[in-house]
Amino acid sequence: LARAYVRLGKYKEAVDVARKASNVKTWKEVNQACVEANEWRLAEVAGTHILKSPDHVDDLVAFYESRGHFAELIQL
Repeated sequence: LARAYVRLGKYKEAVDVARKASNVKTWKEVNQACVEANEWRLAEVAGTHILKSPDHVDDLVAFYESRGHFAELIQL
């Protein structure tokens, strides 16, 4: 459902659904979509949940770095 909301451009709803799913894969998809759409507040919410899983931190950092969003990564 989160993926459907992302495709519809409803990022807030995608974050709400990701909260209910409580799944790192879902959070990563929502975070990446929010970053691509420059929805930084929502990307930060999703990113915070990803940071709780140490196995996925490197992927998160690489994603932000590959797009040149260093300041946003530091803020996260």
